[in-house]
Amino acid sequence: MRSVGVIDNSEVLLLIQRARTQIGITEYQMCKRAGISQGAFSNVKMNRRRLHADMAGNLAIALGIPAVQLFEAAGILPRS
Repeated sequence: MRSVGVIDNSEVLLLIQRARTQIGITEYQMCKRAGISQGAFSNVKMNRRRLHADMAGNLAIALGIPAVQLFEAAGILPRS
């Protein structure tokens, strides 16, 4: 059985915020481009859910950044 720990998305959220600010889009526009609901993203922001691979991949495309950056920051992949 997998142990349940505290969720801390701060690192990946900082990366997302920086990328979003750099390209000048709102959170709403980012979610729309990524095909995710603002509610789902809000759950990640509020540390209710971890950022999963599908969402991270879609956000990377929407933000124009390498998916591996988000995967590493979210703990989906180990750091290279």
